[in-house]
Amino acid sequence: MVGSTREKVCENPGTKPGQAAENACRNCGETKGRRVEKRGKRPGKGTGQARENTADGAVTSDRSRGQGDARKKAASSPRRNRTNRAWVARHLHDPYVQLARKHGYRSRAAFKLVEIDRRDSLLRRGMVIVDLGSAPGAWSQVVRERLARPGAASGIDGRILAVDLLPMEPVPDVEFLQGDIRETETLDKLEAALAGAPVDLVISDMAPNLSGIAAADAARMSDLADLAIDFALCHLKGDGALLVKCFHGSGYSQIVEAFRRHFGQVFVRKPEASRSASAETYLLGRRPRRPSVGGEDRDGGSGSRKGARGPTVSSGRTSSSA
Repeated sequence: MVGSTREKVCENPGTKPGQAAENACRNCGETKGRRVEKRGKRPGKGTGQARENTADGAVTSDRSRGQGDARKKAASSPRRNRTNRAWVARHLHDPYVQLARKHGYRSRAAFKLVEIDRRDSLLRRGMVIVDLGSAPGAWSQVVRERLARPGAASGIDGRILAVDLLPMEPVPDVEFLQGDIRETETLDKLEAALAGAPVDLVISDMAPNLSGIAAADAARMSDLADLAIDFALCHLKGDGALLVKCFHGSGYSQIVEAFRRHFGQVFVRKPEASRSASAETYLLGRRPRRPSVGGEDRDGGSGSRKGARGPTVSSGRTSSSA
């Protein structure tokens, strides 16, 4: 039987008579088909060809499978893990994080407002204050402390209105509105809550989700700053103030210029609680400059601002936190 198998000649015309069947089958289409079928059951190496998944009939690609493996490898890479561990360690040992826990603040950002208020005396009892981008609520906590009635009396003197796209755990005496401040519906609700009452101070710790694309991030930051300026100009008292977070870099000079156009005094503040490696900084504008119905600015200047005294611009780092 074995001998007959060896004497079988491949039907391929290119095969010489008497050639062993084993060798001839390498040129035989039928046998080659069987070989390809066998190979098809094994995953290819970098071919990028589609393979059939016998479990569910789905078609996947070696290339896409390789990309998924690469992403998993990057996510679990030692370098990435070292970076995450370093950030966590630095955060846990941050003195302002420890102080925030000690004082019951929801984030270390509370001390940025504490420092700025210590220098510029922004917060006083009896004020109406709007906190834009309030979550998780650390700034609202500080404002509530400053407006609290003295002694054993409960409650606050004044009003605090907070708004954020994200939910925020309740803070006593703070009226919270969840919504996107960029949407007309949210602005309408905020204005309805104010009921026409003038505002003494607008504070904004809003920041966009950074994409890493400088031009796009600068545009988003500029939009948020413009939104805070527009709201402040519509609702601030003549001696009111606006405090806004921004970042040094692309678009920063435009935000400063917008403050200079719309406020009689402009100050740059870099609190000690703001990490030195961060590009974060704060702009404080006082005495909003805007034309009234009669064409007069509320600070007494001309509506056209021709001949008006230019705004004061100052900069500096605030004193150390308590």
